Amino acid sequence: YLKGFDMQSLPDGEYTLEIENNQRIEMFVLSIINDKLSINRDSRLVIHKPSINQSGNKVDVALQKTHEEPMKLSILDNTNDIIFEDTLADNGNLTKRYDMSRLGPGSYTMRIDIAGKYFSQSIRIQ
Repeated sequence: YLKGFDMQSLPDGEYTLEIENNQRIEMFVLSIINDKLSINRDSRLVIHKPSINQSGNKVDVALQKTHEEPMKLSILDNTNDIIFEDTLADNGNLTKRYDMSRLGPGSYTMRIDIAGKYFSQSIRIQ
């Protein structure tokens, strides 16, 4: 896949380029100085999107972590109030199961914050 962008109208400065597909987001810092564009390859950040799967009252979260920042999982109720938070600090592949049976019936949102990007999925407890 190849895509070109005309960046001539942008003033000098730093910009962030994000490339996203179904599995991940890649981010790079671009610099424009005196009409010359450069890409800081050391700034590359890859964020793998989490997988959230519900089976009854159990919710499995799986993700691959490729950076040092801790990730935060939050469970929100139907009024968007946070009712549970967990810090996911491991590096590498992470799989965690949450038992939702203590929650009352209704709709909830599982939200994961990874390097300032939010991924969420609705879950329903019977």
